[in-house]
Amino acid sequence: RAGNGVILITTKKGQRNMDSEINFSSSVTFDTPLRLPEFQNEFGQGFFGQPDYQENTSWGPAFDGELRPWGNIVDNQQRVKPYVALPDNVKDFFDVGKTFTNNVSFRGGNETNTFYLSYSNVNSDGFIPTNNDSYNRHTFAVRGSSKLTKNLTASGSVNFITKTGRTVLTGQDQSTLDNLMQTPRDISVKEHEDYRNPFNNLDNYYSFYTVNPYYTLNEHGNTVEENRTYGNISLTYNIKDYLKLSWKGGADIANTQMVRYRAITQLGGTNAGNGDGNDPGSVKET
Repeated sequence: RAGNGVILITTKKGQRNMDSEINFSSSVTFDTPLRLPEFQNEFGQGFFGQPDYQENTSWGPAFDGELRPWGNIVDNQQRVKPYVALPDNVKDFFDVGKTFTNNVSFRGGNETNTFYLSYSNVNSDGFIPTNNDSYNRHTFAVRGSSKLTKNLTASGSVNFITKTGRTVLTGQDQSTLDNLMQTPRDISVKEHEDYRNPFNNLDNYYSFYTVNPYYTLNEHGNTVEENRTYGNISLTYNIKDYLKLSWKGGADIANTQMVRYRAITQLGGTNAGNGDGNDPGSVKET
């Protein structure tokens, strides 16, 4: 593996004959999508230039600003809105992502011993709404060395990491982004955030060719949990100034559990006839 050379990373450690030292650092970053697809904003929901309140396409009539009904009829009611473009309807779906990072360490040493202790955490929630694109990590580290005799030195380190994460399903069919991008240019995405509302639920969503992206975001997903411990110990004996004998041993042990789940999707109400939208649901654990 090292045929072309290696990169050696030396982590922080204590120093001999130093006063104890405490360090703390903290940072925060904010994220938004860099680019989104470019959408046309001249034509709205429909097909072949005609209005079609069941379509998820924007090939309908040109926008004219007139009040028009939209969506399905629920309990003898139907929503009405101006027939105008909403250029930011997809962009409005996204939040501002935030990542907080904190580190604290303590180190010191004397003539024969050194020590280094540290703790860090990362708490991140991306720009997809909810915490279904989140990541959390905690890291504990202990390192030290001791001069056992004039010629024999021992050193070692132990690191423990625990992390959890959630990711949003991607791809075709019932992924959140797939359904988000299909939204016609005149329909507000944010208006469907309450996906249990009778007008927004699976049974009466405005189009049976697509699924409310807030439903897939909240009801489908992936989770991962991992605990990892790694470390090493070494003994070094100085035979001569120019000759040392050393022994090293180490281990890296990780336990990871991943779960992928999709909710049972059974369309009823106005959309009951769309059998292609049904899904038996699934759970996969690794």
